[in-house]
Amino acid sequence: MNTKEQATREGKKLLKLMKTKGWKLDVWENLGWHYCIYKGRFTVYGERYYNSKHVMYSCLLSDTFKYNRCGSMLWSGVPWNKNPNILVKNQIKRAQKVINRLQKCVNSVKGVG
Repeated sequence: MNTKEQATREGKKLLKLMKTKGWKLDVWENLGWHYCIYKGRFTVYGERYYNSKHVMYSCLLSDTFKYNRCGSMLWSGVPWNKNPNILVKNQIKRAQKVINRLQKCVNSVKGVG
């Protein structure tokens, strides 16, 4: 985006779309203006490519950075979605499946070593 105001406006639209409370907005400049919303260690980004009328959202789960823009990435927003609530719900399900699989691995070696 060209201006901080544009990024802030888009970020506020995203905040209004979220069905759960507690999300916060972050706006920053890095070769253009960007925005994300975050809650805990979960961050949702919005992108409008090539002047499209639709914004697509991606998300990131990280354990080390305050606003989750970098750090130790635990789960990435590889599928994009037009609905940020569906995106968050699906990404939490995907992450939980990985946790469950890892727990099975840990359980299989308990008492070893």
